[in-house]
Amino acid sequence: MDMQKSGFNIYERHDFDCECGRHHKMPIGEVVIASGAARKLPYYVKALELGKKGILVTDEVIFESIGREIYAYWQEQGLKIECYVLKGRIRPDEYTVGNVICNTPFDADYIVSLGGGTVTDVVRYAATRLNLECVSIPSAMTMDGFFTNMSIIIVDGLQVTYYLNYPSLILADSDIIAKAPSVMNAAGVGEVISKISAGMDWYAGKLIKDIYYCDRVEAMMGECISEGTADETIEGIVPGEKKAIENLTDALYKSAVAMAWYDSSPCGSGAEHQLNHFWIKCQDEKGVPQSMHGQEVGVGAVINTMIWEEIMDIDFERFDVEKAVEKIWDRTEWEKEIRAVYGEGAESILELQAENHSFDKAARQNEIEKIIKHHEALARRFEAMPTSEALIEKLKKVGGPWHPKQLQIDEDELVKSLYFAKETRSGRYNALWMAEALGIMEDVASKIIKKLEF
Repeated sequence: MDMQKSGFNIYERHDFDCECGRHHKMPIGEVVIASGAARKLPYYVKALELGKKGILVTDEVIFESIGREIYAYWQEQGLKIECYVLKGRIRPDEYTVGNVICNTPFDADYIVSLGGGTVTDVVRYAATRLNLECVSIPSAMTMDGFFTNMSIIIVDGLQVTYYLNYPSLILADSDIIAKAPSVMNAAGVGEVISKISAGMDWYAGKLIKDIYYCDRVEAMMGECISEGTADETIEGIVPGEKKAIENLTDALYKSAVAMAWYDSSPCGSGAEHQLNHFWIKCQDEKGVPQSMHGQEVGVGAVINTMIWEEIMDIDFERFDVEKAVEKIWDRTEWEKEIRAVYGEGAESILELQAENHSFDKAARQNEIEKIIKHHEALARRFEAMPTSEALIEKLKKVGGPWHPKQLQIDEDELVKSLYFAKETRSGRYNALWMAEALGIMEDVASKIIKKLEF
């Protein structure tokens, strides 16, 4: 973004009145994307007045590879800081959160996370619950979550998204991030790619459900996509080129800026993110390791784009509205399926969708008529998107997964996710809801399975 045109520095805390009629803000204190940024923690603790004492939270692998040296350097610089190292394989659940809270000194003023998405999510949650300042130092650029106020914590076996306090400081050190295994930074590319399909979902929500839309937020998300999927970025991920790493980091920060301005995530989180939540549930139930968030939503973006390709292939001039309306779920049958799919978590889903999921035929017909009314506008937006094949090629170039099988998601789990992943959120609209409204999900699922050659 041109800072002269915007009138402020997007890398510092800012707010402004937008042409859309709303007041936008980015509450992060300061973001530093540069070589050697992590070593400047003592300076920023003083400059931003974060407090007298802190605690570093990291995991065993990161502590041994980079944490021990940087922690010693901070202490040599006179920084008063303790360290807690999480042991073993970490899950972002109640147990891990409890460990961090219990090991945080009562006189701590701030918590520093050094690690990937799991450590960052847990520390952000703990810092908010303890009312402490939060500093984030990513060890790899796997997602945009490092720059947001959102943490996904597993509670009672289900992923729950919490909106928390923003970090006071983020030190994105390209020296550290470039040393991470390239597959981790490839996950960050997956996160950027997810914004493409999410943007299509958001635009559809504007037209069909009157969801709030802002052109300036869209433009910022567009900068994220352009920078994060540029050839220079894509080609530099595997060799770990610092310029590519800084481009990717900057792109993901801009995604976070857009969502902060919007004050929620519909502009950057569509059906691909809901598929991700469902797939993680499947992985947990099978006892297989969770994939990285960016990996999951990157594959989710491929699937979401395939859904849009099927929707946009419909001849809406000849579409049979009455036939589609007759395919609406019977509430009793839907509840039965939800209980079968979500098990112990079904009650929270049923409660969440109590007023959101419509079983009224008149409401369904109205939704379909709106889709038909706006199908030309949707088609114009869709034509500007890369194809699912183009997304697959970018993911392959950076060494990231592109197929559900690579996430250990089988055909049955994929089909169930197409039908039921959307139920985990309310107040959203995306390709999953649209395919259900049009009564084409069975056909869509069959064609996607065929495309993916399961």
